[in-house]
Amino acid sequence: MKEQCEFRLDPKFAPLVLKENQGKSIGQLGQVLVRNVWVDTDDPLYQQMREAYEDLRKQGKFLFYSWQIRRTYTKKEIAAAEVFSMETTSLSDQAGEEFGTKYDEQAVCPHCGAGAKQVSELWLNLSKLPKSDIARTIAGEWVVSERVKELFTRARISGIELTPVRHRGRSSTGMSKRYQMIVTATAHVAPQTKAGINPFNPDVDGKCRCPLGHVIGLNRLSEVHIDQSSWSRTNVASTAELVGTRKGLVRPRPLLLIDAPLHKLLKAERISGFKAEVAHLA
Repeated sequence: MKEQCEFRLDPKFAPLVLKENQGKSIGQLGQVLVRNVWVDTDDPLYQQMREAYEDLRKQGKFLFYSWQIRRTYTKKEIAAAEVFSMETTSLSDQAGEEFGTKYDEQAVCPHCGAGAKQVSELWLNLSKLPKSDIARTIAGEWVVSERVKELFTRARISGIELTPVRHRGRSSTGMSKRYQMIVTATAHVAPQTKAGINPFNPDVDGKCRCPLGHVIGLNRLSEVHIDQSSWSRTNVASTAELVGTRKGLVRPRPLLLIDAPLHKLLKAERISGFKAEVAHLA
């Protein structure tokens, strides 16, 4: 496995870690707004960036605006994997709640805001959803195309229910049907799964973790490790533990898991809107 991290650096601080020919300057009207760079996590530069980040943080300053981790695998590693974690590459800025989707908030955790239960059909503006086969809203609601629904039905994919997404907005005439993918199977993450604020801030103080264990952190930082005894071997499952925060329409969300046969099927059918990483049974 090769692990890289992309950073969008504040151009004022980029010279602390980058040479003039490193990274890509992004800007407009002759002004550099961002220095963008990909760094292997085993590269000495990565450790230099960590040290610079920590020094600036003590001053109330930040080295970068945003980050993302990318992990790539050999064919042998993919073939040997039993389970994968799945993310979307098509995030919708909608949330069902703003279109009338009902949630029961009675069991919500006072510490992390997790625990609300969806009690109605999912309502969204279908015209504003990404055109990909798989997408997710900012509230963690998974939406799939009719093509995926038919594929999952034929393949008898287990661990999910598919229900129609209802449209709220202008006329839906001519719009493609969409379905909410409700995951019914769960598994527990193992302690090897790391979450925190960013790659250089593991949130040692637990500011973004739930003291009751519902939310393990703001962002997932490592590959997903699953407690093997909790893995029911359905095609799809979600973790009982969540990542994220409750803020406005945004809700903490579980991590999504798919097994190797489903991963192979999605790849073979060229389903759009998803990416997957190898996960591990522990």
